[in-house]
Amino acid sequence: MINRIRNALLAARLRRVLVQALDHVPLYAREWKAAGIDPLQLELPRELHRLPVLRKAVLASTPIEDRCDARFLRAKLREEPTSGSTGQPCVVRIDPRSLRRRRIRFLRALMACGYRPGQRLMLITDPPYPRGAAWVRWTYVDLRLGEQAIWDAYERTKPHVLYGPLSSLLLLARRVSSARRHGPRLVVSTAEQLTVGHRRTLEEAFGAPVADFYGMAELGLIAFAPPGERCYRVFPGEHFIEQLPVVGADGLRRLVVTDLGGGAMPLVRFDTGDLVRVDETRCDAPIVQISGREVDCLRLANGGWLSPFEVTLALDRVAGIRQYQVVQRDDFGIDLFVSPGTRDASAVLERAREALLAVCGSSTPIAVHERSEQPLQPDRKQRVVSSYVGAV
Repeated sequence: MINRIRNALLAARLRRVLVQALDHVPLYAREWKAAGIDPLQLELPRELHRLPVLRKAVLASTPIEDRCDARFLRAKLREEPTSGSTGQPCVVRIDPRSLRRRRIRFLRALMACGYRPGQRLMLITDPPYPRGAAWVRWTYVDLRLGEQAIWDAYERTKPHVLYGPLSSLLLLARRVSSARRHGPRLVVSTAEQLTVGHRRTLEEAFGAPVADFYGMAELGLIAFAPPGERCYRVFPGEHFIEQLPVVGADGLRRLVVTDLGGGAMPLVRFDTGDLVRVDETRCDAPIVQISGREVDCLRLANGGWLSPFEVTLALDRVAGIRQYQVVQRDDFGIDLFVSPGTRDASAVLERAREALLAVCGSSTPIAVHERSEQPLQPDRKQRVVSSYVGAV
């Protein structure tokens, strides 16, 4: 009975989003007509998959008046650029109601991870910032100001909860581990793939548990993993999430999301570009791993794919590495750049090569290069694993 009610509510929300998109967003009307599908005739949510997936490249290349709800075109909206990590940045337009929904989701996730109102919260992010943050003891720090400014704000704020992109947190961790005058009660990493090694570094430096938040400019917060939990939690009343199998990717699935709130820029079957792994032993198939962008999966000689998470998991186990980067060239060869943290550099490089070879396969050409440690950029996402196979 409860499941029937939930499905009925979900179907109603989906139908409302589809009707509004069909009537007011030219992009969807055009794409669905070209696919020969009438969304109003679909049995929801079971037949939603018949609608075409919306790719990031299509969204970015579509004029703003074609991808936004016509009723919001002249409204005063918040504009937020995407990261452009795919090579095609895009401006997202957010109406006040959608912005409130995003902020409520964020607060719910923080509280589920241990934050309590009244605690000092320091957020490393880029503007604009909401008004009245100081009243609730929230301190925003512009990540573009650089490492010293972020450190000064951290020392001044002494936050109970620290939130920010992984790169910024790692920079702080290096200073905190030597100073160790103050430690937050909770650290929240976002924006980049949190590897096992990175989690260990943050926990040891700050002496606090680490949560992982996954979101994007287009959709806000989508999923989060509280400290100590294996599975990511999602917001079923806010998003309808699909996990589409990927051929040759050994269990990885493509994450596709529909925003149930609609708004100024409704997203229906939006391909996030990220791959996830789920617990297939459970009927609800929760996400247990966010493996990074599909374009950064390594292409193997046997036709399969290797996710960035599997790569980092293998290299994180190699002792003596201070920093590494894996780059696959368009000829399928792999360059492994390693910054050894010990004097025995040649042995570290060889162990790194063997570890990567073990997960990629013996027929994969791997060239290992020693290089000095590269400075982290707090205002730029790390791409520890990147592939240029098929890049244009």
